[in-house]
Amino acid sequence: MPVPELQGIHVLVTRPQAQADWLCREVEELGGIPIALPLLEIQAMTPDANALVQVPHADILIFVSANAVMAGLPHLTELPATLQIGAIGQATADQLRAAGVRVDLLPAQFDSEAFLALPAVQHLQGKCVVIVRGRGGRETLADHLRARGARVHYAEVYRRACPHWDAQAVTTALRADVISVTSSEALDNLAQLAHQPGAESLLHKPLVVFHARIAGRAHELGFTLKPVVTEQPCDKAMLAALRQWANEH
Repeated sequence: MPVPELQGIHVLVTRPQAQADWLCREVEELGGIPIALPLLEIQAMTPDANALVQVPHADILIFVSANAVMAGLPHLTELPATLQIGAIGQATADQLRAAGVRVDLLPAQFDSEAFLALPAVQHLQGKCVVIVRGRGGRETLADHLRARGARVHYAEVYRRACPHWDAQAVTTALRADVISVTSSEALDNLAQLAHQPGAESLLHKPLVVFHARIAGRAHELGFTLKPVVTEQPCDKAMLAALRQWANEH
């Protein structure tokens, strides 16, 4: 019988608590030992009323993440039939469909750049676009849509917070053989954790990350090993990259 690909490997899963179950379960099925330690807390917030007023008159409504769907839909109970719904990422689209919301615009790649390549968003003169997202974040999507003539509004429906870690959390994290990181914000918090007394070795552990942008940030923050970058920013691609890393090491 072949040895499971992740046999005995401790994988630090840093997804927010509500999103970590699938990867933890898959790691365990492959013989690995998942360590769930969220590096982000997702806190729902009420979006600005001015943004919500725009939705009934908008042409396109874009959800940037599954978190945006979960926190945003309670505020968007009536979506006009003429409204085109966009999703960045398969997990975002799946979350929308599970809630009974159709998805009209979904790129094959799971990032803003791929969404911007869709034919439907090339010519937007006079169009109204509402982006549902967390507070802060990249401006790439909005900047390009505005450059194409769109009026862009943000409905910010959650904030990202850094969790509190006790001594036990630090000790648990140090057992990791490899660390999965899915956002730049989570990586910043990992670096903060690494600067706690006795946790400096986290800076020398292998990272598997969702995007080359995150890998670049890792270098800036002092992580010493070149991160592995997944082919897509999704959990299935993360698992595939972890398996590849295990096979090579």
